[in-house]
Amino acid sequence: MAEALPRLLTLREAAARIGVPLGSLDSEIRAGRLECVRIGRSRYVTETDLGEMLDKCRKNSSRPDSICESAPVARPRGSYSIRERNTRQAAALMLAEKLKRPSRIT
Repeated sequence: MAEALPRLLTLREAAARIGVPLGSLDSEIRAGRLECVRIGRSRYVTETDLGEMLDKCRKNSSRPDSICESAPVARPRGSYSIRERNTRQAAALMLAEKLKRPSRIT
């Protein structure tokens, strides 16, 4: 007799079920702590894998890089932090001002 297939949850459903942001599950997948199944462009997790990740989380609750941490860590959003953006913006403005000045005659 054929083995029963595990129930697949979309990442959105899984995140809602355990009460974490979708990005947290993405991080767990990238870190290798949560297995996912890719079907076309969609990613799914099984209820079993989600439960195993939560069990690991309970055992390693002191890990600062896991979604199980008790207090959320503020992380910059986007491809770079605001400080880096401001630094790059200031450098670009300085270069623009320099380019506005007349060139020296040689």
